[in-house]
Amino acid sequence: MKIAVFGATGGAGRQVVEQALAAGHQVSALARNPAKLALTNDNLTIVAGNVLDAIEVEETLQGADAVVVSLGNTDSNPDDVVSQGTQIIISAMQRLGRLQRIVIVSSLGVGESRDQVPFAFKLLMKSVLKSPCKTRNARKRSSRPAI
Repeated sequence: MKIAVFGATGGAGRQVVEQALAAGHQVSALARNPAKLALTNDNLTIVAGNVLDAIEVEETLQGADAVVVSLGNTDSNPDDVVSQGTQIIISAMQRLGRLQRIVIVSSLGVGESRDQVPFAFKLLMKSVLKSPCKTRNARKRSSRPAI
């Protein structure tokens, strides 16, 4: 199986890449800074690019059987990179036509899991974490439609 991974240089994304390669899968990973991935494997293709660029996203998706999205907010990204990037990925999947498997890794407190977090964390979500939670909830809404 060939898996396209977005957010491959982050903690969860890197684990997806490493475990997929260990299981013998082919991986295509989009990375703004390919050196941050620092992995070499015959089954790994690293596409240098940005998730906000539809052409680079489509290049990463070429030949993939499944998609894993593990985007996160960083200081070097716009605030809406998570929601916008996810929407660009889904749109590219629709344009390519045959891709229908997507796993989106998010965080506790987003979408239906909002009621599962402790009260103290809810306070953080409404103050310090307001911006990241807003973009993750937007991603959750944008990824709802069936592909």
